[in-house]
Amino acid sequence: MPVGPTDRRRLLGLLLVAATVLTWWVFLGRDTTYQRDPDSGVTSGPYEQPQILACAAVLALLAIGAGWWLRRTAIVVLVTGAFTLAWSAEASSDETGLWLVGAIGVLVGCGAGMVLATWLGDGLRSLLARRSA
Repeated sequence: MPVGPTDRRRLLGLLLVAATVLTWWVFLGRDTTYQRDPDSGVTSGPYEQPQILACAAVLALLAIGAGWWLRRTAIVVLVTGAFTLAWSAEASSDETGLWLVGAIGVLVGCGAGMVLATWLGDGLRSLLARRSA
């Protein structure tokens, strides 16, 4: 049975979801250690700023790359949904019950980041197309 464009897009969508979950796991999924500032006594974490920035950069690159083959809407929905679900699966064991508030923040922040990344990817592809024409 021949593989058509729809089948390729589905496979690419699944690969994008897998890459998104892998990105979450590599940068955030294994870190459960909170940091305590010895001077102020303030506890923060478990994530630190460099982890978040690196994770966001990889997700943006995934979205920009996927834009060559997938629609922007699909990229935003797939990456945002997969990342939010991966984060929520880990965070839902939080004893304070505030994980849902965090999940909403992750959903909104990741969604906004993906909209921006796909918009930038479209601009990059347009620029490259003009240069090659």
